[in-house]
Amino acid sequence: MNKLLPATLLSILFSTTTPALADIVTVNCTAFAPGSVSAALAASTGPTTLVLSGTCNDSVSIDRDDITITGDAVITGFFPQDRITIDGAQRAVLSGVTIESGIMGVHATNNASFSMTNVTLTKNVHGLIVDNGAAVTLNNDNWIKGNFVFGFQALNGAKMHVTKASGVAGTTHIANNFLGGQVSVNSSLFVTDGAKVDVHNNHSIGLSINTGSTGMLFNSDLHTFDNALDGLDVVSNSNFEVDGESEVISERNGRDGISIDNGAINLFGFFSSASGEPRIQANNNAGNGVNVESTSKLDIGRNASIQANDNKAAGVKLDDGSSAILQRADINNNVGKLDMSGNGDSRFESGEAKTGDVVLSFGSRISFNTEPDNAGVVTPNNVGTALCDRSSLSRGDVRCVD
Repeated sequence: MNKLLPATLLSILFSTTTPALADIVTVNCTAFAPGSVSAALAASTGPTTLVLSGTCNDSVSIDRDDITITGDAVITGFFPQDRITIDGAQRAVLSGVTIESGIMGVHATNNASFSMTNVTLTKNVHGLIVDNGAAVTLNNDNWIKGNFVFGFQALNGAKMHVTKASGVAGTTHIANNFLGGQVSVNSSLFVTDGAKVDVHNNHSIGLSINTGSTGMLFNSDLHTFDNALDGLDVVSNSNFEVDGESEVISERNGRDGISIDNGAINLFGFFSSASGEPRIQANNNAGNGVNVESTSKLDIGRNASIQANDNKAAGVKLDDGSSAILQRADINNNVGKLDMSGNGDSRFESGEAKTGDVVLSFGSRISFNTEPDNAGVVTPNNVGTALCDRSSLSRGDVRCVD
């Protein structure tokens, strides 16, 4: 079976066409009445670049191709309004601006395509909504912070691509929103080319991939930390794929670091030259490091590794027919519990082996593999204690307590 390389896949999903040269229009919002950005856009024809300055009170609708809005400016205005709507237009560009105080800071819909570079979305009800087949590329540094409900949502077949220019240390920050980000209803999130996504200090879940959606990291990093509930959720028939020299770090979250519920996380390592990468690190969470339930799957594949230490519950917990393949695992100093009360298993009711680092229950299974990495090196798994109820199965170089 032929396999598409990530670059090929992305060229299909995020196709581009070189636009014609744009007219440049300067708008000093401080010197003009509210609506000056919309007025300048309406007065222009063809590809246009609006260079803004000052504080712009406006609700802007982009419905034709090749429109750029840039400058050191704040786009704000009366509530309730959306600040910027991109409806079916192609190759729109937002650069350098701060967008605030809208119902939606930016709303792209109806197969629109646009990019955001060094943009701040703040104090909106929803910072960024991309839906109905629309596509967005987030370049270099962006801040989606302090929005009252969602930092961002990708819905109904939407596509999000996070990347960075060559030689630029680019990070997209999703911070201090009620819910950080949601990729939902057959939508996709791709993080590539050394980009970083930091999802932190959100007041519920950091990042949710759900309802038949896909996330992918390739040679990039996702860091979810200090969120009030889970750092990363992969749920409702969704999957999260990680390859290349990538890391998923989920730490200090108020519930589970990573939660997989009727979903799958796969770390492949086919395209990595660094031993142990891609890697999951799920440490110091108030719940489980990684919680796998409802027939879900966690696969730490060739060359990949997992670390889950110092969590207040299990490092890795499997329940309800779930499965995991672990290798190069470092899972210690966790206090997961296997609740066997009333099941007649005297091992646990007598007080023995009440806590563990890996916990399996209700028909789950795990393989502790010792497959060579891409350099041919075999690394044993380092797991403190594994607990399995009598319905679960385990094999490999770590033994369940019996």
